This record gives sequence, C-alpha cells and structure tokens, in this order.
Amino acid sequence: MFPAVPNLKARSSGNATILAEPKNGSGRTVRAILHTPEGYRLTMLTAVTIVEPVLTGQRRAGFITPEGLFDPDTILQIEGVSREDLL
Repeated sequence: MFPAVPNLKARSSGNATILAEPKNGSGRTVRAILHTPEGYRLTMLTAVTIVEPVLTGQRRAGFITPEGLFDPDTILQIEGVSREDLL
C-alpha cells in the first residue's frame, strides 16, 4: 500500500532537503544539498522545466541522457530551489 498523497495545502507549503553525492567515472565525488519545494510539487515543476524546452524546439527531441540535455544548474531554474555546494 502506498502512503496517502499530501493534500494541496501540504504540497503548496511543504519543502524538502536533498543530499546529493554524485561520482563520475574517474572517481571524483561532489556533494551538495538541495533545498526544494515539497516532493510532489518538485516532481511536477521539474517535469514542466524539462519538457518545455523540448516542446518549444529549444532542445532537440529523441533519445538522449538527461546529462546530455541539461546542465547541473537546470534544477535551480525552479522556483524555491537552492543549492548549497559542499566540499
């Protein structure tokens, strides 16, 4: 059973903190903390941010990895998102 979806008030006023620690093929690791809107809202806003440039012809359509289509700062275009880079 899945947990209940947060109501509109919770989605509008909630927030999330995400610790990201990606590692590349050479073993270089970076760390950052993302402060974001509530998770369901972030998912919706991210989907729109990603698909809009493809639909308007600003980005090419077809098979491509997210890394090839967007840069690491794309998430920062979303209202309410900030990143704290860690050493």
